[in-house]
Amino acid sequence: MDGVLQGDFSYICRPWHPFVPSVKKQLDMKFPKKSLFFTLAACMGLVITSCKEDITVSVKTYSVYQVTNSTASVNGSVSMVGDDIEESGFLLSTSPTLTLTYLNSNRYESTGSLSDVKVTFTGLAADSSYRYRLYAKTDDSIYYGATYYFMPGSVVLTTELVDGGSYQMGGSSEQATYAKDNEFPLHTVALKGFRIGTTEVTNAQFMKFLMSRKITFGGTGLTASGVTKTFLFSNLHGLHYDLDSAAWNIEPGFENHPVVRVTWYGASEFCRWAGGRLPTEAEWEWAARGGMVGRLSSSIFVLSGGNLADSTTVAWYKFNTKTLPEGHRDTQPVATKTKNSLNLYDMSGNAWEWVADWYNLYLPLSQSNPKGMSDADALESGVTDKVRRGGGWADEDVNALRVSRRDHNLPELNLGSCGFRFAKDL
Repeated sequence: MDGVLQGDFSYICRPWHPFVPSVKKQLDMKFPKKSLFFTLAACMGLVITSCKEDITVSVKTYSVYQVTNSTASVNGSVSMVGDDIEESGFLLSTSPTLTLTYLNSNRYESTGSLSDVKVTFTGLAADSSYRYRLYAKTDDSIYYGATYYFMPGSVVLTTELVDGGSYQMGGSSEQATYAKDNEFPLHTVALKGFRIGTTEVTNAQFMKFLMSRKITFGGTGLTASGVTKTFLFSNLHGLHYDLDSAAWNIEPGFENHPVVRVTWYGASEFCRWAGGRLPTEAEWEWAARGGMVGRLSSSIFVLSGGNLADSTTVAWYKFNTKTLPEGHRDTQPVATKTKNSLNLYDMSGNAWEWVADWYNLYLPLSQSNPKGMSDADALESGVTDKVRRGGGWADEDVNALRVSRRDHNLPELNLGSCGFRFAKDL
């Protein structure tokens, strides 16, 4: 019995003998005539106290990110009132090893601080399963966070360079005839360069993420803020979880289709896991317009890489989407329509694409590298939706495919025509 309780919050736990001379002595110290209430509360992971009545501790672990075949980064936070943190870090073990061992300092690169712990695990084996756990040590106690699992792994994501520049974002002249109110006012945006996925993220690429993060039936996982959210709803015509084999499977022929029924949280976490992020709304529109290449061109397009008359050439949408053998329509393989001037495919049509921003109306202000509202500001303002862009295979109206068209939904939304695209800083 290791005396450890699991949860997103920290708790009283058995100290480990390398730091404490006597387990029995420490146990006696840790539980000096506590009331039944505190014992039960501690078991529920809700109240965290030590033998010193005035100590409160929170140890919280977040999801792994920037995962490769041999490395992975993770961070966590330690909050302690009433005592001093002498040491903090991560424990790592190879499953199914039962004992989590302390990492020597040469086993990972550590940054951050005692309360904001950030490490990069190195020397990992691509065919192994690992579990990790945050700990914090005081002069007489050790506190642990919850244990999480992952497998090293990497995914090939082809990206294109998008040079920085400035443009008029929103209902510009070629869009104005069809533009909706939320595409105004037109405003100037200046952006620095970035990279963005050549195509939408596919089922095969997303499945690597699910396997690496050890995500199973239900599609739920840990986010960057330490909260568990649904990442993916099984799609019977693409990527789904098979209970019999206890594994994610892709229906043959759908490997290269864009992943859909993915929530905003799943899209964001995939990008973090792969070492990048979701594009901002301003970056997405700049790339869809062709960036500086598009701006200097004599052809300013309504869609990404074409005009309304070119819709069947540059985009998959309801009136040209192929009917599947089962008699219904669905996503189509990526990169099977004409690319835009930045070599980007499907920025109009096939799948709607989540972007990073919370949905809000435009302001009549020039902006530089806008990122939208912070999570805290969105919560305070009652903003609940994330932005999606580009239109999808189920849209009947070709105007939904325009580069300035905006739509929005709750980040937990289950949409059969919504996916995303990877981006990263230079």
